[in-house]
Amino acid sequence: MKTLLRQDYTLHRDTGKRDLRRAAVCSYIFLLILIVSLFVFLLLVIGRVKRLESEVEELSKVVDAVRVLDADVINAIIGFEEDEFENDDSETDQPHEDLAENLSDYMDNYYANSNDSEETPRDTREYESPFNLTKIMRESRAKRNIVAATQDGVIINSESYAQKKASNATRRYTLKGHSVTAYPGKSSSIGSPWPIYPHSYHTTPKYGNSGRHSTKAPPLVYSRPSRVMHHEKPKKRPRVVKKISWKSGNTYSDMNDDTTTYAPGFTIVRDGRRYRQRNSNLEILDEGHPRTGRIKPLPSVHYNGDTTKYVVGEHTNYLGNGHLRHHQATFVDWKASNWVDSLGMDSHFSLDQGFVTIQESGLYFVYSQIYYLDEHDTTGYRVFKNDQMILQCTLTIHSVERKLKGNTCFTAGVEHFSEGDRLSLADITPGRLSLFEKGKSFFGLVKLGDIKIK
Repeated sequence: MKTLLRQDYTLHRDTGKRDLRRAAVCSYIFLLILIVSLFVFLLLVIGRVKRLESEVEELSKVVDAVRVLDADVINAIIGFEEDEFENDDSETDQPHEDLAENLSDYMDNYYANSNDSEETPRDTREYESPFNLTKIMRESRAKRNIVAATQDGVIINSESYAQKKASNATRRYTLKGHSVTAYPGKSSSIGSPWPIYPHSYHTTPKYGNSGRHSTKAPPLVYSRPSRVMHHEKPKKRPRVVKKISWKSGNTYSDMNDDTTTYAPGFTIVRDGRRYRQRNSNLEILDEGHPRTGRIKPLPSVHYNGDTTKYVVGEHTNYLGNGHLRHHQATFVDWKASNWVDSLGMDSHFSLDQGFVTIQESGLYFVYSQIYYLDEHDTTGYRVFKNDQMILQCTLTIHSVERKLKGNTCFTAGVEHFSEGDRLSLADITPGRLSLFEKGKSFFGLVKLGDIKIK
């Protein structure tokens, strides 16, 4: 019994020592990590302080340089203000008393100072003749505005004495009467006297004064020959018209022959109610084919996405409002348009589990569109003729966060189909969400012609 107690005591003592030793080791490790962290932080702080000290020194140098520059600028401004400038012009201004001179002396001095060459000023008496005045005006018009002056001291400017054109002359003075009496005016030293018209002007206070009949002379009308080249209209070629004697259905019977030669190599052919020109060198394949009056419709079909068989809650791949997830690769949820059955187009095509079987051989135009509303960046589908891919449409839209992105993927092409060939649409990656509703996801075929591949 004592041996067991001693062993138990020894075991507990050894266990306590081990726990104490383990706690001491953990404490030492924690203190070591703390000391290293503090040392690293201290190094970072010291480096940052040194960097700030260097930046402060650079800023202080820049401030000192700016202060020196400001001092130099201030000294230069002060020196500039204290400088004295002397006037180098030896000529002195004329006293103000010269402004009081009479007009004739002013004109003499004006012409004497304005001439480039050393010429003697002209005598103002030569302006007494209207001929001399006109000659001098013509010579000096390009040099100055003032042309001459009369003996009375009136300045003559190079302005036109004609009446200025007014944009609206209803409120300006207008001449009354086609003929007026002119009285001799005051004698002048140049030209003939100006006539004076008594009561020759009046003002019109308002617009549209229809009560008063204006006696203003009609304005002159200037005309000139037209510079537009006039060409005679080309003569039209005579039309060939045939008289129709009787009509039966969609055919006509003419009094003359069915065709009339119009030009070498061409023939005017009657076609119903129209006459058209046809090249006689071309081979006509359907000549003599009777017109039925109706156009045979081309075999065509159109399928829309259909989700009427799905119910929200019962089908896990249906989210409502046409939002459908396709588990298989081939799209199978299609429904033909209403006009396919009414026009009898279902006899040319048959749909079974997403595969359309073509009943007539020929060249067909194929088109398709899938409206994807999925969160993936890449979506797309392929169009298969039997097991051969003939068309493909792929969309790649990158987005930072994962969210639904809606885009339509459309493709179309022309392909030859034989009788019994099958057409189908398959998703590139199964499980993509798309909107299978009318006008959003669809495909169809239109026959272009009967062509056989040899």
